[in-house]
Amino acid sequence: MSLHASQLKSPEPSLELALAAADHAQAASPTETAAAFQRAQSYLTVAKYLQATSPAKVEARRKMIDAAIANGNQASLAHPEESEPYRVTGEAYLLKAGLLSQASDPAGFESIMDQAEVLINKAISKDSQNLSLYASLLNLYRTKANRALAAGADPTPISEEGITASAPPESKNSHNEYLVQHLLINLTLARYNLDHGRNSEKIVSDELAQVRFYQKSKDYRVQTILGSLYCVQALYCLDAKCDVDKLLGEAQRYAAESKASSPQPWHRAYIVSLWTYAIKALSYAQRKQDPKEVIAAGLTAAADCLAHSHEDPTCYTHQATLRLVEAQWRLVHGKSPEEALKRAGEVAGRALDRALDNQRYEALLVMARVHYTAALAQTQASRPLPGKVADSVDAGLEAIGRGLDSRRDRPLAVALKGCLWLLRGKLARTAAERSAALGQADELLMQALAKNPLLESVYASEVAAIGALRQSAPAGHAGATGQHRSPRAAAR
Repeated sequence: MSLHASQLKSPEPSLELALAAADHAQAASPTETAAAFQRAQSYLTVAKYLQATSPAKVEARRKMIDAAIANGNQASLAHPEESEPYRVTGEAYLLKAGLLSQASDPAGFESIMDQAEVLINKAISKDSQNLSLYASLLNLYRTKANRALAAGADPTPISEEGITASAPPESKNSHNEYLVQHLLINLTLARYNLDHGRNSEKIVSDELAQVRFYQKSKDYRVQTILGSLYCVQALYCLDAKCDVDKLLGEAQRYAAESKASSPQPWHRAYIVSLWTYAIKALSYAQRKQDPKEVIAAGLTAAADCLAHSHEDPTCYTHQATLRLVEAQWRLVHGKSPEEALKRAGEVAGRALDRALDNQRYEALLVMARVHYTAALAQTQASRPLPGKVADSVDAGLEAIGRGLDSRRDRPLAVALKGCLWLLRGKLARTAAERSAALGQADELLMQALAKNPLLESVYASEVAAIGALRQSAPAGHAGATGQHRSPRAAAR
């Protein structure tokens, strides 16, 4: 079964055979106590496969996880001196934690994480030379780091503690699974750095050097994660003015190599490939280059992504970004963005309908950007309709509010919320309403810029518009101050 999963073939058809074999072995020799471990490992293998390839199958995953825990506990009672039963049960608890929302059930999440940590450390105490156990421990810390990131906290201390605590024998990095977990925890750090305007160039170069040294550059999972790291660094370079094209070229290369080297279509490689086109479209628009051809190529990549990923919500999110860039480009050049905005909204809606907890923030953020762009388009109409602008602003604030509920204190989302309040201030009917709205906008934008200084150049015109409106624009006037937004601000 594990071989099937490693080759991206479903182990589900083999599950019943594996369970039957374990039952037969136990029936033939009632004193044989390994059957429980075999069952636990079988259930865990299916649960991991479902998480990697079909995360939306929540109930099927839950059933496999609970069965793995039950049989793992039975196996560890029968073999308290062995490490593997503790590892399997600990990993199953980690998967169970992934099914919970930390925001809605923090006590339950922490309890499950504590159980996972105890079990994995107990496994290491039984066999300190087993490299796979350190990969499990690093996976535990990566889960903690991701939850810290979702809560708006800095995951760096957790990640560093995890890397230190997961220091196995010298050959640790030659073990594929450990290297994958090491890359993933650093991808979490890079995402945090991106949110806060920090450069992750050293993370990328260090991880690349490690992959090359241990000759793991042909592993399809490693290639996909490296591609993701390059995408994150490219997004940083959109604001930091470094070489976006070079980074995206590397990301596309790794995505292509991952597709070529995976034994079956690996959906994450298609997601990374699509992501590069979304970033490239943003980059073209930022440089005032027509993104039409990039968007067309990106939409083809989106179709491939959806076909190979069971319609993963992330594919829809990146597709919506492409449509949003198209709408912004048309808006800036005096053309109607209506059709592109309609398509962006439809695709963002599909992302939201399918999003799991860890995917919902990105889907809500892109939906809020669609509403913001729609509001901007209305303010630029020959005869603006304040009611339509207000409806778009309200819808954008509702989406971004929900996004910040699931990913607190994210500077990009806070800045976008400030921009929406700025538009509300332009539409205010009274001086008091305008002052209150502009005060909110100013506070939110200053909060975002304090956490990510690179956003200062992105939102300079909004900050200037707040001051200008406070001094001059009459209440209820959705005038031209700050109205010509670049795709860089509205689509990001």
